[in-house]
Amino acid sequence: MPIKKPKITNVTEKNFTENIKEGIVEQGLYQNDTIHLLSCQEVDVDSCIFRHMTWEEVSFLSVEFVDVLFEDCDLSNIHFDSQRFTRVRFENCRMVGVTFLSCSFQDVVFENCNVSYSNFSSAKLTNVWIGHSNLEESTWIEVGLKKVGWESTNFNRSLWQNTSLQGMDFSQCSFDGASFDWESLKGMIIDESQASAFIGMLGVKIKT
Repeated sequence: MPIKKPKITNVTEKNFTENIKEGIVEQGLYQNDTIHLLSCQEVDVDSCIFRHMTWEEVSFLSVEFVDVLFEDCDLSNIHFDSQRFTRVRFENCRMVGVTFLSCSFQDVVFENCNVSYSNFSSAKLTNVWIGHSNLEESTWIEVGLKKVGWESTNFNRSLWQNTSLQGMDFSQCSFDGASFDWESLKGMIIDESQASAFIGMLGVKIKT
């Protein structure tokens, strides 16, 4: 599944808080800083790298992330609701409790991230890859998924409702204690070792 990489060139080190106040966030390298109590409104974050950044109580309204790389950042408990992400990579990030309600994702990668207790409800994901990540107790309600891939990811105790997983391969993922409705569960691909756990989710007991 080809995913377009962020197009990032000619970045220079900048101050994120100052750029937000100026309304221009582009071609910036933002690193080794903690941002606290910042409101980001009606701005495009374009062709930027965030490295070793911590965001605390940062809010977003009408913000679009295009061609952005997040490396080793702590974005825990940030509400990205209703924002757009295009050609964005999250690598080695801590994102516990983050919400992506009604977000749009196009060509996005989550690699080796802790996204536990997250909420993707009503989001739309197209050409998205999630690998070697922790999405324990994440919530997926009425999510639109198109060309989404998953590898070696922990979905234990996650919740799935009205989210079609038809034809999607979860054979390398774990789902201990996860909850599915039938519309979400039918047609998903698992391996033989996972079968008994999924049968148990449906209330069926295997007689031995």
